[in-house]
Amino acid sequence: MTKVTIKHIHKVRKRLANGKEAEYHYLYRGGPRFWSSSDLVPLGGPAYFELYQEAISETKPSRHKFREIIQAYLNNPHFKKLKERSKKDIKTSIFHSNGIDARFGNAPQQAFNDHRIRKQAYAWRDEFAKTSLRVADMRMAHLCSIVSWAQDRGYLVQHHLKNIKHLYNANRAEVFWTEEEISEFCSIAPEYVKRVLIVATETGLGPGDMHRLNRAHFVKSKSGLRIIMRRGKNNNPIDIPVTPKMQQILDETPDTQFQILVGARGEPLSNSDQFGQKVRIWKKKTSIERELHLYDARGTAATKLFAAGVSLRDLALFMGWTVETAAKMVKVYCSMHPIDNDDVLLKLENYKANDSTSTT
Repeated sequence: MTKVTIKHIHKVRKRLANGKEAEYHYLYRGGPRFWSSSDLVPLGGPAYFELYQEAISETKPSRHKFREIIQAYLNNPHFKKLKERSKKDIKTSIFHSNGIDARFGNAPQQAFNDHRIRKQAYAWRDEFAKTSLRVADMRMAHLCSIVSWAQDRGYLVQHHLKNIKHLYNANRAEVFWTEEEISEFCSIAPEYVKRVLIVATETGLGPGDMHRLNRAHFVKSKSGLRIIMRRGKNNNPIDIPVTPKMQQILDETPDTQFQILVGARGEPLSNSDQFGQKVRIWKKKTSIERELHLYDARGTAATKLFAAGVSLRDLALFMGWTVETAAKMVKVYCSMHPIDNDDVLLKLENYKANDSTSTT
């Protein structure tokens, strides 16, 4: 991915009294300072560009540029009423080093009334597609949302980014990690990456929730040890049994380690996206030819959790599916492994029959 820099930022390095060197970034030569190396803000990350955007908004050099629309969008009630996760994702798309502000912020607003902007937006989106189709689609979707809002509010008279075709096929409901694939992956991946896939296939937790998972979430109950937490995406309650493999992960976690999943050096990863990245890197080193992602572990986990006693209704609530989808996922997975899962299929049929009787 090409890193985009903002040319007018003025950078100054100074030698401090303690002998160390510090770096300061100003909006422009003689302008306000918005970042220094002593800040707890990584250089070039989303938070860095948010500080930059705040400095821009205070000096108002963005008048009649697309950046003025970005600022208005972020300060509008339409944006502020969104869920925190959605706001975080949008800000990341805006303030990424090659994000919306870096690529289009200095463009005249009228450029978005010109049909040629569509070609430029596609080219920008395709740069992200080199590493992740899903991220590329998300970046484009956020840009389209801003343009749509701007047209509705009268900033723009045209919307040339309508009906942009997606790259990522989100309908992966019947894509699973098989036990053979999990075994092969774990045989070559380093221990900390292996733990990521096992936790995903045993719990069904998404990357964000796996990133938060810690010892405090494991609670003893009459039915055994369970994971109790709230899903970060929608705040729905999560109450799932700890399977034998998940118990093994917990047992092998050092007593001094609070977070269940950490990096190679034993420290928590900086963000949840790194889980999927690590799995993708090591999956390429296997002989597995199918396209598989970390998120595809949810179907595998659904079957294991159903077999462990989670009802279809609770499973659907946890996974964000309908009850019908949850039943379909379990049935499809078990059909792929008929020898090992005959008893699960029988349990599924009995559950559906009893559920049908109770509702008549």
